[in-house]
Amino acid sequence: MKRFLVLSLLIVWAVFPAQAQTGRGRATAATPAVATGNDEVIKLVQAGMSEDVVLAFIAGTDKAKFDRSAAGLLKLKDAKVSDRVIAAVMGITAVPASAPAPPRPTASEPPLRRVEVVPGRPSTRAVENREAGIYWDNGASMVQLEPAVFASEGTGGKFLNMITTLFKASIKAKVRSPEANQRITDTQPVFYFHFENKGAGLSNTGGGMFTGFMTGASSPNEFVLVQMKVEKRERSIVTGESWTFSDSNGVRSKDVVDISFEKLRDGVYKVTPKSALAPGEYCFFYAAGNLERGGNGKLFDFGVDGPPVAASK
Repeated sequence: MKRFLVLSLLIVWAVFPAQAQTGRGRATAATPAVATGNDEVIKLVQAGMSEDVVLAFIAGTDKAKFDRSAAGLLKLKDAKVSDRVIAAVMGITAVPASAPAPPRPTASEPPLRRVEVVPGRPSTRAVENREAGIYWDNGASMVQLEPAVFASEGTGGKFLNMITTLFKASIKAKVRSPEANQRITDTQPVFYFHFENKGAGLSNTGGGMFTGFMTGASSPNEFVLVQMKVEKRERSIVTGESWTFSDSNGVRSKDVVDISFEKLRDGVYKVTPKSALAPGEYCFFYAAGNLERGGNGKLFDFGVDGPPVAASK
């Protein structure tokens, strides 16, 4: 009987510790792992949250939850977390990335120049940032024609024309100088018209680039090349005539030199006379300008001196 009791106690003692150890092992295996702040950041990033949202989450989370070891940071990097977010996990405020610098111009692309437009002072820049105007190509450079001021006056029987229509009266645009400052020796010069897209200048006088009546030119076809008549100490062109039962308004056909022009690109035209120019005084005149008596405006004048004469031996 004693032998039986001792044997039973030994069996119970041998089995119970094994079951207790097995139960403790199962309890340990079933305990869930505690998620770190790094894991939560990875979840947010993989869910497609914006960088700003992830940074806000980090700012509102206890810093002790984050694993800032090398292994923890590498895990974030492997999960495609941005460097800015990783820096926030480390407690560093990253400086926002600066905007990318504009590409530097290549040798074939000259840097663009910006033109300042001040309210109340219209721009006079044409396309390609060139001053709007008319230019003569002298073969070496582009020479801009400076405008000259004219005044429209009635001439030829003014008093008698008020009494009767049997006398002819004319309106002339007069420039108070005998010759233009710009002199040209080429009898078949080449000109370039540069119009601007906006503002005052060739395409919009805004009150008088050429004449106060001009509302906006955009083509050389709106100008006429005219040979001027020199009288005493002034130059003039006839812009209107009145005779018995008829009136004419505009530059006379016999004073006009035919021109041809070619559009090179928007706002730029190449203009050439169709025939050689005789020595004398000329101007480009805006055909729709103010041609009334007492009016005034501007024209682009130049003189042709003819080719230089070779010295005799």
